[in-house]
Amino acid sequence: MENEKNIQINPVDWDFIVKTIKRERCVLFLGPEIFKSESGKSLQTEFFSQLAAENKDKILSYNDDGFFLFANPQAKTRMFLKIVEFFEQNYDEEMVQKIAEIPFHTIVSINPDVNIKKVFERNGKPLTFEFFDINSKKDIAEAPNKDKPLLYNLFGSVSKEETLILTHDEMFEYFRAIMGNNILPLELRSALESAMDYVFLGFQFDKWYVQLILSLLKLHDEKYHFIRYASQPKLNAETASLCINHFKIEFIDNESKLFVNSLHQKCAEAGILRNFNAATKGTETIMGLKNERGQELLLKIERQYKLLALMKYEDEIDDIKKRIAEYETELKEIN
Repeated sequence: MENEKNIQINPVDWDFIVKTIKRERCVLFLGPEIFKSESGKSLQTEFFSQLAAENKDKILSYNDDGFFLFANPQAKTRMFLKIVEFFEQNYDEEMVQKIAEIPFHTIVSINPDVNIKKVFERNGKPLTFEFFDINSKKDIAEAPNKDKPLLYNLFGSVSKEETLILTHDEMFEYFRAIMGNNILPLELRSALESAMDYVFLGFQFDKWYVQLILSLLKLHDEKYHFIRYASQPKLNAETASLCINHFKIEFIDNESKLFVNSLHQKCAEAGILRNFNAATKGTETIMGLKNERGQELLLKIERQYKLLALMKYEDEIDDIKKRIAEYETELKEIN
């Protein structure tokens, strides 16, 4: 990399990260570079590059930002299923399993795959899964927590193929939709703003759209005193300065898998890992008991009133009031 700068690796404060995970104040961000081939390159980049090389009549170009230029709409349609099939693969089953077992209450991914979701489903564990859809503003019914975490795909999902972002034009439309309209779910924004630290794995910070995402997440805003950890020590000098001085990112390691393995071990030592081997039979019955459901509803109602005091937009206020009314009605019915 031209003008490459070797960034000093900061020691990882494992105790801090584990404690913030336990207190539901740590958010994990997953990028397209997290899964590597044996050669050490991004699996996604290798696949996209090979796809473009083998289909030059349908793909006019594939650039460093990771976007295609298709010859025409028909060519895109022909390539679409191959791309979806790639994202439906389980790239690294062991790593995905460990990420799922680490009790993050919120995971935000810019990858459209659903492999973490499959781990929860396979083990009968509750999970809220949502994704950004430019044509539909979706609300999340309840705040994420370690017992029912939120997995949010920021760039669409293979479960709805038309939400995938594959071209520059689609990326421009995405940012046009998301900027200034508070279109991300309220509970997601609340989880991001209440976090004490963010962990970024698999991101290339020299890409323009990644830097724009960081700005949209307000990582440059000094009023948010969270810690930003990221795994990538080699950047050009300009990008390194931007990340360190503007976004206040601390670079901790260049190997995401090593970080995941280490954090998984630290969580195991702290006794907080999700136990996907435990029997889940009867869990729904226990949660359905009236007294426990009543306590749950009271907490939800309290949280919604706190959120109501923070909102400025009429549609959000109406949504929260509607949600409060639903919770209060159910509470009356079980009492």
